[in-house]
Amino acid sequence: MQRTVRKVKRVLLILSSLLAAQSLRADEGMWLPTQYESREAVLRELGMQADAGAFERATRAVVRFGQGCTASFVSGKGLLLTNYHCAYQAVAQHSSPERNIVEEGYWAVGGVPELPVEGLSVAIDRVVRDVTDEVRRIAAGGASLYEAMRKVAANYAARTPRYRWTVRDYRASTRFVLYGSEVFDDVRLVGVLPQSVAKFGGETDNYMWPRHNPDFALFRVYAAPDGTPAPYAAGNVPYATADFLHVSREGYDEGDFALSLGYPMRTARSATSSEIWRTRHVINEPVVAIRGRMLEALQQRMRADRGVNLAYYEEFNAQANEYKNLLGMNEWIDRQDLIGRKRAFERQLVEWTRREGRYPGVARYLTAQERARADSVESRAVGCLLEGFHRGSRMLNFVMAFGPGLETLRKGGVNTGMSRKDYLNNAAYYYGRMVPEVDREMTALGMELVRQQVPAEFLPSFYTDVVDSLYGGDIRRFVDTLYARSIFADSARIRRWLDAPWCSYDEDPVVEVERSIDGMLHRLRLRAAEKSRTPDRQAAQDYRAARIACLGGAYYPDADRTLRFSYGRVRGLDTRGFQTRFSGIADKDDGVNPDYRRTDRLRELDAECREGALADTPLCFITDGDVTGGNSGSPMLDARLRLIGLVCDCNWESMTRDYGYDPDLHRVITVDVRSILMLIERYGGAGELVAEMTAAQ
Repeated sequence: MQRTVRKVKRVLLILSSLLAAQSLRADEGMWLPTQYESREAVLRELGMQADAGAFERATRAVVRFGQGCTASFVSGKGLLLTNYHCAYQAVAQHSSPERNIVEEGYWAVGGVPELPVEGLSVAIDRVVRDVTDEVRRIAAGGASLYEAMRKVAANYAARTPRYRWTVRDYRASTRFVLYGSEVFDDVRLVGVLPQSVAKFGGETDNYMWPRHNPDFALFRVYAAPDGTPAPYAAGNVPYATADFLHVSREGYDEGDFALSLGYPMRTARSATSSEIWRTRHVINEPVVAIRGRMLEALQQRMRADRGVNLAYYEEFNAQANEYKNLLGMNEWIDRQDLIGRKRAFERQLVEWTRREGRYPGVARYLTAQERARADSVESRAVGCLLEGFHRGSRMLNFVMAFGPGLETLRKGGVNTGMSRKDYLNNAAYYYGRMVPEVDREMTALGMELVRQQVPAEFLPSFYTDVVDSLYGGDIRRFVDTLYARSIFADSARIRRWLDAPWCSYDEDPVVEVERSIDGMLHRLRLRAAEKSRTPDRQAAQDYRAARIACLGGAYYPDADRTLRFSYGRVRGLDTRGFQTRFSGIADKDDGVNPDYRRTDRLRELDAECREGALADTPLCFITDGDVTGGNSGSPMLDARLRLIGLVCDCNWESMTRDYGYDPDLHRVITVDVRSILMLIERYGGAGELVAEMTAAQ
């Protein structure tokens, strides 16, 4: 028995970088704050000098920012530091031709107001507690684990309703942690650089190292005068907190300890080879095949027209980032033979369970996962239809989400879940930044790309019944007709139709197209469901438990948008070094690539740097920590847990990071806090913000 275990362990060591093996590396893991004590010896060995109390205070300074980022308090007056790319919503909301924050930046100093951001909130964890015994006690009374988790959360919510409560399960549903968070909805924009500065290098440099983008933004949290969360109001005051990070200008050397705190979104380090295959070939491929072409067309329009650039700024940046992420993931799944190596591990795991005489469901679970690949053709077609029709076309996206409610409203019904006013507000939101000729072009291009990517039998019926029969296959002419005739061509038409309908809702050409799309999506999903079989719950439980038991060692759970800490050292990548400097911006400006074009002020600062009037400030650096999406905006801390940088990205070689960690390839790209302070003062002219951030230094 011992010989068998040793043999499996040897195989796991070979596969460690790709198998999400827990704690095989000292610098691997996205650890729960409640696991700090178990990791303290490792942290000390790597060089951490701060104590447990300092760590706890640092965790209280870090917040969930918006829907998918992290931020941290950097002053006692509620000042937050996060990434520029986490500020797209705020920048887009307040940009206009008259005040073009995208191109000019914004600094709320010298009497300039801080700008409230509708729909933006931050959440501060107030309670993080192990409630395993409470969940087990309720489950022992006959409730399912899921029901017991909900009951525990409800009990705490009844006692402290101002917090949002949730319970998460870990370690194959054997450990349960309670989270109670306080949510602040009055968050205001304080300062951002122009996009061309904050995102210097654009999509060319996205996920790449070396990097020269000062990707940061400043916000401030406001509260009621008594310090409690409150909706936006003129009488709200900056949130007062004693929990904020202290800034260090001392810098770092290669090999120095570094720790980040943040809210990573999702990882899947226990994913099977079949699940990764499905991600690679079924989920990612439609996006890669269709979105790349659509983004290229949209970017051409945006670069040629400032109005189009403002209208599509937020949407383009978000979709371009996801596209490049998936492109890189596919490349590195193949380059690392991740699927093949996962299969090798799974064979060893099945052998181990048989010899151990435990976890009988593992083989059954893996077989069911393999069978689930049978629906790949249908599922890929679903992905293509959604990507081509609804990602690129704002009009089709609106009809999919809200179309049927329009007819109900016209008839005086209330079953839409919203009033006429709410419906029209939604229409104004969807169409408010839509440029009609651009949406028309994107709709036509999406239809053309879907036709190229999807087998004829899976195409919606409007292609043959209308486009081919009535328009001779001319999609562009067909789309022109849709926009000329449809109720849904713009929000003004929707309002006019509600007041005085000029046609039947069912006869609207876009409604007919959307119903054709919905019909095919329904058919494809039914076929996929018939082919695939979901593994039984016990088999899935056996797989998760067997994997943990076989791998042994310390355990960290997959990321799930809860607070985690990750650690490692400042460490270079092959010959590319560990740090870039401000002067590197000028070196990249080749006069050709728009992503490397400098503003006049950047040129002035570069001249000051080269003439010695301004130090050649460190701009970015990399560490070998373990982070993923959602860590954007995470603070990077030194051995004394002082702020030295701001996590902004991962490198190209780490695109499979959600499935495993490789210390030789994976790096965390971080903006140096010294460049942040320099640019706030010298580019933004906001020295008072620097003074606020460094007052406690």
